[in-house]
Amino acid sequence: MGRCGLAPDVLLLTRIAAFVAMDTPVMSYQADLMAGEALAMTPEQLQDAIAPIVGSARVMAAGTHIAEVPDIDITAAEPESAG
Repeated sequence: MGRCGLAPDVLLLTRIAAFVAMDTPVMSYQADLMAGEALAMTPEQLQDAIAPIVGSARVMAAGTHIAEVPDIDITAAEPESAG
C-alpha cells in the first residue's frame, strides 16, 4: 500500500471511502480497519472524513458491513447531551 506516496491516514481514508462507495462485502474492510486501529483513528474520525465524500446514506449502510468485521470493535457514539 505504501507505494502510492500518500500519507498512511490519507491512504486509509481513500481506500475505505472507495469500499463504502462500492458497497463492498465485510471482508474487504478487515485489513484497512485494522490499519485504522494501528493509526489510532476512531470510528467517528473515519465517518466524519468519509461521509461528505460518499454520502451519509452510504456510510450508514456500510456500517452494517463494518460491524461484522472480525476483531474490530465498532460501537455507536453516545449522543452529546444538550446542555
